[in-house]
Amino acid sequence: MQDNTSPAIEGQTVPDFVLSITRRLIEDGHQAYIVGGALRDALLGNEPKDWDVATDATPEGIHRLFHELIRFDLKHGTVTLVHQRRHYEVTTFRGKTGFGRNIEEDLAHRDFTFNAMAYDTTDGKIIDPFNGRSDITGKVVRAVKSPVERFQEDPLRMMRAIRFAVEPGYSIDPKTLGAVAPLAHTIEGVARERIRDELLRILLARKPSRGFTLMRKTDLLKRILPELLEGYRKRQNDLPVYDLPAHHGNR
Repeated sequence: MQDNTSPAIEGQTVPDFVLSITRRLIEDGHQAYIVGGALRDALLGNEPKDWDVATDATPEGIHRLFHELIRFDLKHGTVTLVHQRRHYEVTTFRGKTGFGRNIEEDLAHRDFTFNAMAYDTTDGKIIDPFNGRSDITGKVVRAVKSPVERFQEDPLRMMRAIRFAVEPGYSIDPKTLGAVAPLAHTIEGVARERIRDELLRILLARKPSRGFTLMRKTDLLKRILPELLEGYRKRQNDLPVYDLPAHHGNR
């Protein structure tokens, strides 16, 4: 499904397969928008890695439209399509009590403002109701609307806030950061493999010690790795400048 005038986001061309997903959904009478990390990466001037589509089609409707593609289902109304060994997630709009009715309702229930934007492939416009683009420019991690509500929807978002702070080197909005400690206990209900994945990304950041400091100050570390608190303010003999967490974070 080639298009000689394929749309681009800040100079990053949208892949033909992604366009074919949105076109097929729209031709079937549905809404369809590019959302998530690809849009954020493009606005940062980076080549997008993961392309995701949000739609008002139900998971059953997505199955029907893309029955010929290898796929598997995730939670939260997400269907993953597989094309040439790459994965593309198509997710039903989110809403307050389940599925949403439109893109604006969906974006209101995403985690952070820079992830709460959508790209309309039909007119090339970016929908940005929560000033996510401004927060990208300002390098700020800010929860959409109410951080308490966003973290209650998915407690892993507290760790994601810290991961986004250490990966690209952003600051965390004070209101967003302040909502973490009172809700830190809820992280215990999150699947361990999801927590592990966020921890690994924090460890792979340029300065993981900052991430562990934020987790300690917000009580997340006590909930997920309490044994690490035993090394806090305990010096290593060969490196007395650092306590154990800082020593390993600065290696």
